[in-house]
Amino acid sequence: LGLAAYNLYKVVKLKTTIRYRLTTERILIEQGLLGKLWNEIELARVKDVTVHQKVLDRMFGVGTVRVLSSDASEPILEMTGIANALEVKELVREHVLRMRQREGTLDEEE
Repeated sequence: LGLAAYNLYKVVKLKTTIRYRLTTERILIEQGLLGKLWNEIELARVKDVTVHQKVLDRMFGVGTVRVLSSDASEPILEMTGIANALEVKELVREHVLRMRQREGTLDEEE
């Protein structure tokens, strides 16, 4: 029970101090409660999106969405405590594919 309570605390803390927003062109990251840090990853730079769920994550219905990119400041973005993580991963992937189609940079392998 202690570990479950700690994980719940981590999820609540992350939910109140980190916000992610997906647009048609980028992932926007806002961190901090009092002091703020804003960052973004251009969807054109995204190389891969994966999901990881530990046992307790599955119990709470959350997961970690990991975005691998060629972004200089944040090449690996790990969004932890994300509800419906598989759906979020697919949403990011769909946005990346649409952007590449618009820009004409879609590889045949994708």
